[in-house]
Parts: sequence; structure tokens; C-alpha cells
Amino acid sequence: MKEGKLSKEEFELYLSFKPTTIGNCQNYLRLLSDVYFEMTTKTQMGEQQNESIQNYYAKTTMQMFFMKALATIELLDGVGYIGENFTLPPIQDHSLLFIITRNFCETIAAYEVLFLLPDTKEKRTILENLFIGSGYRYQSRLFSESMHTDFPNQYDIVNQNVQTTEAKIINTQYYKSLSSKQRMILENAIRSKNYKVMLLDDEVKILTWQDSLNLFVGSNELMDRIYTYFSLHAHPSIRGMEQFDAAYEMVNLGSTNLSTVACRCIISFMSMFLQEYIKLFPKAKEVFDQKSDFEQRLLTMYDYRKNK
Repeated sequence: MKEGKLSKEEFELYLSFKPTTIGNCQNYLRLLSDVYFEMTTKTQMGEQQNESIQNYYAKTTMQMFFMKALATIELLDGVGYIGENFTLPPIQDHSLLFIITRNFCETIAAYEVLFLLPDTKEKRTILENLFIGSGYRYQSRLFSESMHTDFPNQYDIVNQNVQTTEAKIINTQYYKSLSSKQRMILENAIRSKNYKVMLLDDEVKILTWQDSLNLFVGSNELMDRIYTYFSLHAHPSIRGMEQFDAAYEMVNLGSTNLSTVACRCIISFMSMFLQEYIKLFPKAKEVFDQKSDFEQRLLTMYDYRKNK
């Protein structure tokens, strides 16, 4: 991609993408969605044999991000209501957008923890099995006592998968080399279904979602402490209620600032994951390289990764 200032024509076009209005956010998300769809088509045709978990995670995430981007574009059109005695014009629910944004954040942070942080094959094996085991442990909680009897084979399979992933972890040389205290930390992570873990040479460090994001993303005004902001809207909170009330009181139906903040985060997460996807799949890089210089600038403008 060529460096330098935008031409007058490009600058005027950029103004139609600058994500400070609802329409511009939709334009940006359509651009990203088009590229996601094109890369998905190029890289996921045909069934892959013996595909690594990283490639599987990346391909599936690509599809999930694409669908969530399309849903976000629709949500930005707003939802209205026509009743018997009154009509509510379409409005954007920023709280719902932040719930979607939080999913983007957790998905890309998990990708980083699982595949980018481990510096040895064995550490990656441990983290992959923490991730897989976490899913099976959560699945096992779906079985009530009566379901154990009604679906014994399914429960046994899930339980066996839990035990298999744990065995793969504790049989590694890394686990055996840890002190008893550090082993206990890793064992607690297994039991608590937590895979947000950094494996140092002689220490197991438990991470929060924001910790994970901070390791991946450079400090910037948009992302600093953003996970707490997502959670204020994803969970019941007085601050979330106050902001919803302020944004959607009847005299302020035009307020869209919080919606565009959520969209800028989504645009950033999609842009960053796009570049990680390109690293894995040469055909995806071919798609990116064929884009115009201006499109490439837009696709990387909100890429805040530390290691590019």
C-alpha cells in the first residue's frame, strides 16, 4: 500500500466513510463485509482435511464476524413501532450494539490468547485444550440429572472429552515443570473453564478480557478500558440505564453518538482480525493486495494491533 496524503477525490470519498454518522458507519461496515465475504469465498471452498484448530477458529470467526456485521448494518437503520394511538420513529439501540461489540472483542481477544501469545508448541497445546475443555465443561452443565439417564451416551461423550483435554494438559512437560503453586493456578483455570491464561516459562498468569486486549492492541483513545464500557451495557447497570435514558428520552430521539462509538469498535475489531486472517491464508492476502490503495487505507485505518 502506498503511503502519503489522500488526494482531493480520495479525501472527499473518505468523508463518506468517516464513522461519525450512522450512514458512514454503514458504508464502512459494508466495505469490510464485502472483503470478508470475498475472502471467505476464496479460502473456504471445499472441505479441509486435518485442519488445525487455529485455521478452523479463524475461518469460523470470519463467518461469524461477517454475519454480525450484516446484522449491525440492519440495526443501524433503527427499529420503530406503530401502535394504535402513537408511532415511534426508528431509533438505534446502542445498548444492543455494545452487546454485539463485546462479542467481537472477546472473540478476537480469545484468538490472541490461544494462538498469538504462546511461544512454544506445548504451550499452544495447553491453551487449545483449555479452550476445548472449557466448551465441553459448559456443555456438561446442560445435562440435568434426568438427562443423565435419558441421554447417557451423549453425557458420557461430553464427560470423556472433558477428561481427555485435562489429561493432555497435565501430561505436558510444561505442567510437570511448574511449582506446586503454579500447577494449582493452572488446575483452577481448568476447573473454572478459564482459558484466558498467559503461560510464562515458570508462571501461569490469569488474564481478564481487558488484559488480553491490552496485550494485543496498542494504547489508543478508543480501546483503553473499553471492555468495562461494553460490560456496562451487556449487563444490568445503573450507568447503562442512565445512558439509555439520556439517549432515548422523547426529546432526544436523534442522539446517535453512542451507536457510532460501538460501530467504530466493531470496525476496529474487524480490521484487526482481517489482517490476522491474511497472515494465515495466502488467498486472503491476494484479495487484499488486489484492492485499490484507497480501499487498503480504509481497511487498515483502525488496525490498532501492537504487532503488525
